[in-house]
Amino acid sequence: MPNYLYRAVDGSGASITGVLAAGDELGLENALRERGYWLIEANEQAQNVGTPQRKGKVTRRDLIDLSIHMGTLLSVGVPLVEALRGIEEEASNPVLQAIIGDVRREVEAGASFSEAAAKYPQAFPHQVASMIRAGEQSGTLPETFAELRRYLEWLDRLMGDIKQASIYPTIVFVVVLMFVLLLFTFVIPKFVAILNIAKVPLPLLTVVVIAISDFMVATWWLWPIAGILTVVSVKVARHRWLWLAYAVDRLKLEMPIFGDLNKMIAMSRFATNFSVLYRSGIPILECLKLCQGLVDNKLLERALAHTEQVMAEGVTMSASFHEYEIFPPLVLRMVAVGETSGEMDKALSHVSAYYNEEIPRRIKKVFGILEPAITVMLLGIVATVALAVFLPLLRMMGSLR
Repeated sequence: MPNYLYRAVDGSGASITGVLAAGDELGLENALRERGYWLIEANEQAQNVGTPQRKGKVTRRDLIDLSIHMGTLLSVGVPLVEALRGIEEEASNPVLQAIIGDVRREVEAGASFSEAAAKYPQAFPHQVASMIRAGEQSGTLPETFAELRRYLEWLDRLMGDIKQASIYPTIVFVVVLMFVLLLFTFVIPKFVAILNIAKVPLPLLTVVVIAISDFMVATWWLWPIAGILTVVSVKVARHRWLWLAYAVDRLKLEMPIFGDLNKMIAMSRFATNFSVLYRSGIPILECLKLCQGLVDNKLLERALAHTEQVMAEGVTMSASFHEYEIFPPLVLRMVAVGETSGEMDKALSHVSAYYNEEIPRRIKKVFGILEPAITVMLLGIVATVALAVFLPLLRMMGSLR
């Protein structure tokens, strides 16, 4: 069925434009007339054109502001079209402003808000459009936007915690790497020149340090390139080879210090997303399907996909979760409680609340372990280099007596 880009007028003579699927122009005219509009002009779009795409970025902060405004306006009785018009006029992001304008025109033409929003995934991701659809079906759209606001604010805090947990060790690692490169490519060669002039027999430690220095002087330019290529290659290969994605995500969960933190973040993502979606009125199997793309871990994603499959066959969620080691006892216990009480959203909300409090504490604990570990590592490197330099100097001073 082709899409038609049309222009029509309502009973007051106001002009609207939009896109609507119809068998032919007569069908389009009849569909519009049922909605109280009279067709003025229609142009069939090419089949591969579809909905016009708006290029650009819509940030999480933009969606939070939209949720606040929509929830406030709808809760005081402002009609949906007028609420969208107000947001369109006030939006500071031109991409979001254009998208809201397109959505408003489609809603005016008779489309549902969720149908129109789903055509713009850069502004309304799949889980957001699903929540809006559930809110429309249950007649609780204002409450849905309030829930969406809380969810997006939680996601904002979580991403901030993740950045805090990853940026600090990354910066420290880069600084330490630069220090080591400087030490072995600039400082040690100066002392090697002195030792060569003195022609002192060199201890084994000094020989090893000098060999490392010579190697790094010859290949110093290769290390930054290798680091960048490694990061980029892993990201690209992770999307291309599924086995590598599983291996990387397993490593994230099993690595020292950061493994438990990564598992907490994955569990927090699952518990929060599932409780929000389920509370919005989305069926449990669809909640599991949506959560698979939100947990950011292939092992957990596979467990959720299997759970979705076996639940359709009559197996309980808790029984399926027990087959996977990735789920900690707290999650298993609360899922079982949710199944027994029939309040799965509340049970997982408690899990989410626990992890939301525990993750910042765990990040502080990780920093408390990293700081002395990095200090000891630096002292070890400096002490080793100093010993390698001063041992032949002491031997040279002893030979002068």
